[in-house]
Amino acid sequence: MPPREHVEFLAASPNRVALLRLLRDDPRRPSSLTDEGSFSRSTVHRNLDGFVERDWVRKDGPRYALTAVGRRVLDKYESLLATVDVVHEHRPLFAHLGEAAADLPVAAVDDATVVTASAGNPHAPLSHYADELAEIDSERFLGVSPIVSEVFNEASRRFVASGTEMELVVDAATLETARSECPDALDRARRAENFSLLVADAVSVGLALFDRRVFVGAYDDGGLRALLDGENRPLREWAKDHYESVRADAEPVDGEA
Repeated sequence: MPPREHVEFLAASPNRVALLRLLRDDPRRPSSLTDEGSFSRSTVHRNLDGFVERDWVRKDGPRYALTAVGRRVLDKYESLLATVDVVHEHRPLFAHLGEAAADLPVAAVDDATVVTASAGNPHAPLSHYADELAEIDSERFLGVSPIVSEVFNEASRRFVASGTEMELVVDAATLETARSECPDALDRARRAENFSLLVADAVSVGLALFDRRVFVGAYDDGGLRALLDGENRPLREWAKDHYESVRADAEPVDGEA
């Protein structure tokens, strides 16, 4: 039987998933499944036969037990449902992150705050970022920016003054914009001993990694469309890996070490 048919069989009825979930805890008699799940006897027996045929469940005397195969199928199916649920709920974030979202763990998003721009509040992500930056104290900052941000420029003054070790990667276009639109801010940062500026060929995702906090910015047409804000380990590990991959192709600006 092709794998797709197994998936279609499981997805065709919520009763099948519910029955497997009941069997995940302990082996059960059909009568127990009927009572606990409020299923009809015919529903229980028909689906148990289908499970046994697929080796998802085995009959052990009067009871039915979930097999290792069945447990694996159920776990992966539930993981798929969770992924679809998170991606659907936060469509703007994933859409604007583009290829960078391909390996973003669901747990990184599910356990974090997502702020999305809307017609009624187009600046919601930027406002959230500005408010949170004002409250952060950190010994180190690692960042990537595809735009020139006045919000970050203002915050960076405090971080530079407090001695926060800062490293920022921008692309060539962003660097040229900074040189033309805010040369004073760029010069102040460049003269600071605790600030390093690097330039990469292309940058599409915004990152701000602090000691414990991570911000991920999703952009479109130069505007911040969605912001991911969290402290969970999956998010931090993903952000660190993404930063290191961007930095690997970057070079110090004007000979910075």
